[in-house]
Amino acid sequence: QTWFCSSTLTSNADDTLSDVTGMKFFVDASQTWVFEAHLQISTAATPDIKVAFTVPAAAATTGNYLYHATTAMASARVADWTASTSMVTAAAGTGADLYGRLVNSTTAGWVQLQAAQATSDASDTHVYVGSWITARRVA
Repeated sequence: QTWFCSSTLTSNADDTLSDVTGMKFFVDASQTWVFEAHLQISTAATPDIKVAFTVPAAAATTGNYLYHATTAMASARVADWTASTSMVTAAAGTGADLYGRLVNSTTAGWVQLQAAQATSDASDTHVYVGSWITARRVA
């Protein structure tokens, strides 16, 4: 299934993670899911962007990302998507692709994407309507 960002998230002088509206999916107990999210963003080089996922209690999630900037790209493995992951380059950001696997424990619940400025800055950081996340159960 695919879910879409339904309201642009704007972060200004704020590095506190906030939910990206519409970018969530529900997992039942003891299920394994894979996901990919494609974010349409704009951010200056100074604030950049950070993301994380909230997940059900005791769920484990790993993955990687590819960060698109105007003159550079960055990528990295993510050992834990519930920890704040900063995507930073020396250039303005234009998009990000997030990939992951979630192994859920015995508590069903929502998997919710969050985002914010990586460094609090007076310029705007946006996650735009049209961003999306696809997830499917694999076990």
